[in-house]
Amino acid sequence: MDIRRIRGALLKACLLIGSVCLGLVAIEGGARLYVAVAKPQLGDYYAFMKSSPPPYRDAGFYSTAYVDEFIDDGGYHTPPGTRLVIPNDRQGEYINIREGRRHTSYQPAVAEITVYVLGGSTILSREVPDDQTIPSHLQRLLRDHPDESYRVENLGVISVNSRQQLERLKTLELRRGDIVLFYDGVNEIYHSLYFNKPEGWTVEDHARDRAALPWQRRWILDLYDGLYHKSSFVTHFLDPYDSDTVPPHLRDRPTLDRLLVELEQSYVETITEANRFCAERGVEFHHFLQPNLFTVDDRSEYEESLLASSHFTASGVDIGFVEGYPVLRYAVGRLASSGISSTDLSAVLDERAEGEEYYLDFCHVNHRANHAVAESIASVAFTPERIASR
Repeated sequence: MDIRRIRGALLKACLLIGSVCLGLVAIEGGARLYVAVAKPQLGDYYAFMKSSPPPYRDAGFYSTAYVDEFIDDGGYHTPPGTRLVIPNDRQGEYINIREGRRHTSYQPAVAEITVYVLGGSTILSREVPDDQTIPSHLQRLLRDHPDESYRVENLGVISVNSRQQLERLKTLELRRGDIVLFYDGVNEIYHSLYFNKPEGWTVEDHARDRAALPWQRRWILDLYDGLYHKSSFVTHFLDPYDSDTVPPHLRDRPTLDRLLVELEQSYVETITEANRFCAERGVEFHHFLQPNLFTVDDRSEYEESLLASSHFTASGVDIGFVEGYPVLRYAVGRLASSGISSTDLSAVLDERAEGEEYYLDFCHVNHRANHAVAESIASVAFTPERIASR
């Protein structure tokens, strides 16, 4: 064996490896310099949250420590034999979850009536601390009620739709006189229209879909997840999850029309069943259609930038909401006309003070918006007339 050839090959390999390493260092250095100079506000949610976005103006809780706690979502699990998604328990300064329920502030030690609030991530509301969620604002409004005492429970969880809310409702130990609130709509659009999966999402679904990918794709995703927030280049310029492709079923008119019909039917049937389930147990039920940025007619420049960013709003999501939310609004009208307490809150955040910004993306909002939503819910479910009739 020629020693000189071996040495030459090793030298070439070392030069190649060294060149690659120097190239990667240069790319990473350039990315960090760009981030330091340009301070991009959109394209990376972590960087966006750290940039003091307008909705956090004058928010006393806002800090780097809060953002770090927000980004670490704690994970979720699906109990065997169910389609439930339950947040894992966690303890922190700002976000606390115990037995699958986010902590609600201002709860009384003893209460006559439990108010269960079921919804998606906008009820879980990791974008704010425990005391600024919709259930906590609602608890504060009910705290000093002179006639009855209420204990509000936050059963929000990322990504669930009304079908999964109904399934979780059926697991609760309800007592006669309790109150159930459903707050939904966004995930109906996301699952039933955008993903064409009306049964909803579970942890097992995600793991199964990822396992079915080619190994090269899985390797890239694993590498990205491992380097996210560690590498400026990966964080700001690479996103293997992002796609500019609109789901084909949203561009096919006959298919989309069929999905819209199925969306309305499923939504009405699910809310009707939830109402019937509660009524049979002597439990009061109220349903609310949530707001989102697509329903705002007069959007600010900041709000338009949220919708224009592919990181905040995936391609085709706008089609789902523009086509689907009128259907959900119509469904709410049908439910209300049938005697069910179903209220359209989709416009509740349209009126804002000059310069006020509520949205952190197309559906997640800040503490002030949560307070406005809680006031609207209370004005429907806790009027003197309703309380007197209980």
